[in-house]
Amino acid sequence: MFQKKAIYPLAILAIVSLSFSVIAATLSDVLKKGEELTANGKFDEAVKLYSQALEGTKDKGEKEKWQKEIAEIYFTKLQNYASASEVYADLAELYPKSKDAALYCYRLGVSYEQLADFVKAGEAYQKVIMQYPKKKGYPAEIESLASDGIDRCFKRNVKDNVALVNGKPITRLEFEDEIANIPGPYRSQYQTEEGKEKLLDYLIERNLLLNEAERQNLAGDYEAIKRLADARMKILINFLLERERGKATVPEAEITKYYQEHLKEYTTPEQVRTREIVVKTEKEAQDLLKQLSKKGAAPFETLAVKKSIAPTAKNGGDMGLFSREQRSKEITDIIFALKKGTVSRVVPLEPKFAIFKLEDKTKREASGCWILLNTKEEAEKLLKEITAANFDSLAKKNSVDSETKEKGGNLGKFSLADKPKELRQVIALLKKGEISKSFKIYTQYALYRLEERKAQTVKALEQVKPQIQGTLLRQKQKEAQDNFISNLKSKADIKKFLKPEEEKPPTPVEEKKE
Repeated sequence: MFQKKAIYPLAILAIVSLSFSVIAATLSDVLKKGEELTANGKFDEAVKLYSQALEGTKDKGEKEKWQKEIAEIYFTKLQNYASASEVYADLAELYPKSKDAALYCYRLGVSYEQLADFVKAGEAYQKVIMQYPKKKGYPAEIESLASDGIDRCFKRNVKDNVALVNGKPITRLEFEDEIANIPGPYRSQYQTEEGKEKLLDYLIERNLLLNEAERQNLAGDYEAIKRLADARMKILINFLLERERGKATVPEAEITKYYQEHLKEYTTPEQVRTREIVVKTEKEAQDLLKQLSKKGAAPFETLAVKKSIAPTAKNGGDMGLFSREQRSKEITDIIFALKKGTVSRVVPLEPKFAIFKLEDKTKREASGCWILLNTKEEAEKLLKEITAANFDSLAKKNSVDSETKEKGGNLGKFSLADKPKELRQVIALLKKGEISKSFKIYTQYALYRLEERKAQTVKALEQVKPQIQGTLLRQKQKEAQDNFISNLKSKADIKKFLKPEEEKPPTPVEEKKE
């Protein structure tokens, strides 16, 4: 117990030499001085200061405070786990009802684990879970971390070892965990006998190096402490921000809205497959056009190979699939107006001339029925009673579209390019036979039933949903992180002193005194 000990290890010598008088000092004075010593890397002096304060008070709350500060330095700053375990053991025993009691037990477990006393470490972790459950208000993270600690200690205590390094085991369970933690693409090379041997050699070397670093007390080296503190800071900040980002979610409605607003990104434009013959003069082009028009003429591709001077000649003039956006307007206006299998007129391409043959064109067609109504209320009311079976009869009875009303709302087969954006968006979301929700089109509202969609050029929502969800989730995570940081700033008392304050001019009274 702490009361039976005068002072903890580093505080035994030269306490009286401290110029700061703890007995006369207030709690805040000691804390301020201790923080200054710690900030300057004078950890031994800070421990001495807190130890003297501990010996000089009878207040139970203050005693806990000073022991906690001493334990924090041993554990976090010095990584002196032997001394940290003594202090945390006292704290856990003396203050079982403290708001930090679960933390004391957890840190005790970590200290024992670092000292390779896995039995005691497991007992400490077990106490966190059994004695300080979540229902008593202790942080859930402590319980989760303690549970992980129990699992680690169990593995270290299992006698099925793959190696002993100066008497300390590397268990088979630990070894298998190391393999499991290797990224997928590289894991297979460590699952062969040769790979396992290589990994085991690495783990042995790692243990030897760590043990030697501890033997040389490098954890107490100021530069090592600084680096460990930096690493700890980065890990904790990253962990905190990861947790905040993890709270972000993407509602289904937002995915659908994003899809509709960015429909163009998921639409494959109308494409054509075309052949060309390019020659130097208009006369050559006109002569070729006459040859192609004669009965029994050589195929277009044969003439392209023989006569064309374009790079496509060797492929029979094949230009491949392309959309309007991929070629100049002067030729796409002509090519897209052609019917399948027909040949264009001579097209001037300064300083050359060309003729084109349309091999194929992707179709962007759909067919279906709709009911057009004057108000949203009418559309919503009708949606509640409509089915695939009664759609036609309800269209005849309710639709205000005179052209399709008597045909049960049948729009027939139509080109998607000829229809309004609102209807194209609805069609993209539907499966065959499905009825849409009500949607606004011009000044009216409609319900639409998809019959067929040919050569679909718009990727369905389900196809691109993971991609959209990932995009929106990243946005939400950034917003969550930014809002969290902004909230912290708004609650904090922040003063900046980057620029020194300008000296104020003396007041008239001060000038008079001078």
